[in-house]
Amino acid sequence: MKAIVLVGLNQFDTSWSWSEGITTELQNFVSGGGRILKDDESVSPVDSVATNMQVRAYVIQSDTDQTNNLLARNTANISKLQAAMNGINRPIAYATQSDVWAVPTRAGDTSFVTVLNEKHDTTIGNTQHLIGQTAELTWNTELPIYDVRLGRKVTMAEAAHVDLQSNGFQWYALPPAEVTTPEIAVQLTDSGFYESYATIRNPNPMSGIPVEITVTHTTSGDTATIYSATGLTAKLPLKISDTPGTYSIKVKELLSGLEATTAVSVTDLPAVVDKAVTIHREWDVRAFEERHTVPLTVALTAAQLADSTYVTQAERLVNYYISQGRSAQIGLAEPGGVVKSLQEYQSLLKFPKWKTVDSDLVLLGSTTTNILLLDQARAYVLPEQGQTLAAGEASINLVNSAFIGEYNTLNIVTNGTLGLTAAVDAIIGLTAAPPDAPEYATTTGVTNSTVDLKWHDGKRDATNFKIERRANGQANWQVIATISGETHAFHDSGLTANSFYSYRIRAVNDAGESQPGDILYVVTPAADFPNPSDPNAALPRAGWTATASHSAFKANNALDGNPATRWDTGAAQVNGQYFSVDMQANRTFNKLVLDATGSSGDYPRKYEVYVSQDGITWGSAIASGSGNAMLSIQFPVQTARFIKVVQTGSVGSFWSIHEFNVYNIDTEAPTVPINVVAIQSTDTIVTLNWLPSYDANGFVGYNVYNGSQQVNGTLLTNTSYTITGLAQQTAYLFTVRAEDTSGNMSASSVPVIVVTKETPLSRAGWIASASHGTNKAQNAIDGVVSTRWDTVSAQVYGQYFQVDMGAERTFNKIELDASGSSSDYPRQYAILVSTDGVTWGPAIATGVGSAITTISFPVQRARYLRVMQTGTAGVYWSIHEMNIYLSDREAPSAPSGLTVINKTDRTISLSWSPSSDANGFIAYDVYNGSQKLNADGISVTTYTVTGLTPSTSYSLSVKARDAAGNESTFSAPLTVTTNNAPISRIGWTATASLQAAKAQNVLDNVPATRWDTATAQVYGQYIQVDMKAPYTFSRIVLDATGSAGDYARSYQVYVSGDGSNWGTPIATGTGSSSVITIPHAGITARYIRIVQTGNAGVYWSIHELYVYE
Repeated sequence: MKAIVLVGLNQFDTSWSWSEGITTELQNFVSGGGRILKDDESVSPVDSVATNMQVRAYVIQSDTDQTNNLLARNTANISKLQAAMNGINRPIAYATQSDVWAVPTRAGDTSFVTVLNEKHDTTIGNTQHLIGQTAELTWNTELPIYDVRLGRKVTMAEAAHVDLQSNGFQWYALPPAEVTTPEIAVQLTDSGFYESYATIRNPNPMSGIPVEITVTHTTSGDTATIYSATGLTAKLPLKISDTPGTYSIKVKELLSGLEATTAVSVTDLPAVVDKAVTIHREWDVRAFEERHTVPLTVALTAAQLADSTYVTQAERLVNYYISQGRSAQIGLAEPGGVVKSLQEYQSLLKFPKWKTVDSDLVLLGSTTTNILLLDQARAYVLPEQGQTLAAGEASINLVNSAFIGEYNTLNIVTNGTLGLTAAVDAIIGLTAAPPDAPEYATTTGVTNSTVDLKWHDGKRDATNFKIERRANGQANWQVIATISGETHAFHDSGLTANSFYSYRIRAVNDAGESQPGDILYVVTPAADFPNPSDPNAALPRAGWTATASHSAFKANNALDGNPATRWDTGAAQVNGQYFSVDMQANRTFNKLVLDATGSSGDYPRKYEVYVSQDGITWGSAIASGSGNAMLSIQFPVQTARFIKVVQTGSVGSFWSIHEFNVYNIDTEAPTVPINVVAIQSTDTIVTLNWLPSYDANGFVGYNVYNGSQQVNGTLLTNTSYTITGLAQQTAYLFTVRAEDTSGNMSASSVPVIVVTKETPLSRAGWIASASHGTNKAQNAIDGVVSTRWDTVSAQVYGQYFQVDMGAERTFNKIELDASGSSSDYPRQYAILVSTDGVTWGPAIATGVGSAITTISFPVQRARYLRVMQTGTAGVYWSIHEMNIYLSDREAPSAPSGLTVINKTDRTISLSWSPSSDANGFIAYDVYNGSQKLNADGISVTTYTVTGLTPSTSYSLSVKARDAAGNESTFSAPLTVTTNNAPISRIGWTATASLQAAKAQNVLDNVPATRWDTATAQVYGQYIQVDMKAPYTFSRIVLDATGSAGDYARSYQVYVSGDGSNWGTPIATGTGSSSVITIPHAGITARYIRIVQTGNAGVYWSIHELYVYE
């Protein structure tokens, strides 16, 4: 969790306060790197960020989904929240689609991401229904990813395309490492139930991985299943008293289905030896003697007081409790004794409610006579009425007062005098009670290496406390400290960052130790490596060590911050000399700088850079090249602990390093601004708004472009901008780009085409009047959107609004703006015109209104214009602004020359000749039959239709439209059939002559990834694909569109059935563009090898390789 949002927490008076423990938990969250955000009315007990959000979470009561209404109502709040989140590390997974929610959670040290589909059907009556979609997810992790629904590990590419077609959500788990076969330990507990503890190690135990535990009686086959997780104790549906036999306990981890089994043998219980005395709640009966401050009365009936046996045993009890420090006496269990009177209040129960003395009581009963005193201090029902007691047996039970601090009763029920004597013997023979388990344990502080605990005593004090801890995923509890019973807090240190721990506490006294208190689960935050405020600063080198192949004793000079000292080989440069650094922990970096400027020409003539996480396994070089005095080496981002630079050249001088620095420079651009919209447009002004971009290092600024021309002067810090000085009725194509402090620029946003409104007729000198509210009519032509004219009453037929333009004008359109008054638009209208204000003639236009009602009609010339309201509604009719126009009504010419320039199985790229329009601007729309395919107007004469179905015919055409919205007729239609789909590549593998580790990228369905040679093209380089089974195919496509000119200059294609015998080429050719299509006669094979046979000074790259039948 990265942030907590406080909403509506208004401290409205002094009685309002934070619940105990919340402030500590919030402070722990902030100390661990979290951020507290609050809306405009909330308060926070810890440091927080004010967002100024005014959250509008209410919706009208409805049987339809209100999600979109909520999102629309909170658009400004969403922008403020996103701005407040700037600088927070991006989550483990995120989607840019507003209707896809990626919700991160964590259990133990396993992370989870639930991907929710929030795309609702917009059809009236169906808004509670979801529309299936494929979500595009960006993952920000190096952890393995498991699809819990599929029950297997998935690749990053698979997890990037989330199938939300048949299910409303998908669930991913990300444990610290790949899961292995689970282990399970089972033990019998004091409660008589068996408990299990599942463990998964790789190599260390991992917690939070979901498991299924199945208990099966191997003879009867009876089965029961429960669900738990590694790191937790699970109570099994198995008791020591269950049917004897062998029980199989199977644990299956639910991320990939690995399982393990153990067995438990349950035997017949030994025969229970009958005891003369049964003590219920034995620990409480023991503790009864410790109520030293409370008087005690052994209450006998008159008949019992006349019986010497009862009196003798009562005296034994009195003497015993006095010896234990209690004030005790014998009393009468009747009115006039411990019973003083009936209670004053009425009762619906049939039993009398007695008022008794202020004292604990001991009551003696028999199989025929039990004493039952019910008062408000002692409301109870005897658990043992005596009917089942044999001669000489007894039952003892303690009844607590229903009110804390009041009086308790010890009930003794016996069968005969032998039972009575046995009961008193049992009480006198009881040993002291052990303490109660500690209560209300909680954490008061958590850092990446420490945990602070506190708790309260139980009902009986302890002399000591035992603190027990279970480390991440381990099965056994370890006693980590025994402390004084006077102390109720503990500080645990030396913990591992980003790890899961469990704690429990036992109370101890001379009588023994308590049961453990409730378990506390704690996750320590990730370690905080110093993060320079300058994202391009060198990583701090404190604690780093260096070694070398030569002069190792001087190696640390290169890390000491003193440019005057140095490490050198002490000998001429030869291949194989190395310098190595241990950064003491895994760090993320992408650049090294080796400074040898203080030693003239002692730079490495050639070099290779290697990295390792353990200092043993180094892999292949991540960078190589030729050196210079200030050698800067940049490479793809690495995460490793060890770095080794190997000198691979030769020269007669030493190799020296004065300072060796490591960087994780910011090369990542901010995210692309999204949801760029025009929130205001006039004839000369457009105001844009967009959602903020994210950048890992915090600051993001913005530039706005009209086409390729930047329109803002300085970098914008807000997510809105107003462009002025525009031409009327002109189309502009605006985009926004984000820029971070390192100068990295995002790609352009999706362009938004805005057509400025035509300039309305000047309203200077105009006079407005109306049938109702005439005194406010001028508000509708004052140029101030916040003022309005309204009818001041419900809409009825015949209300009108009228304008005198002062002289005859020519016009063909009006616009009535009521958007500032919700639904106060005219339900129906009729437009009339007049040259004298007296004679009006028939209506020139009629229709139904909306918040902004635009009404076009044939060109008119008149001085007066009247809008008549002809409908009815229970709301006012309002006009905030009314404008009158003379508009362009001529459509552009139809596009011509529609042709296909490229097609695949799912795309068709079109081109056409431009249309013409008297007023210049043209935008285009592409159709399949009558279905418009593009969302926004197309400003160029090419377009690629995507999302098509393979081997399907489409009838495509194009329309042109101008700035006034006039549309041309369709172009001549073009019938195009998409290519057949490529053969499925699931399970295929790839290798190559160079960069074999990246070869799989050509099969991953992610066009942004690629395989490349990492060196210039020369004869003999190859890439090879194993299709895992023979296929018959006739076409191969090599797609390098993401890498400019990195296509193969010439090639040969070989095939094989066994990967060893290749024969002669089945195809040869030359490449001339980023997409190379290689047709050939149909052939059947399992293996394909493409050999590059040309020469070029650029890499050979392939982003995706497709094979077609």
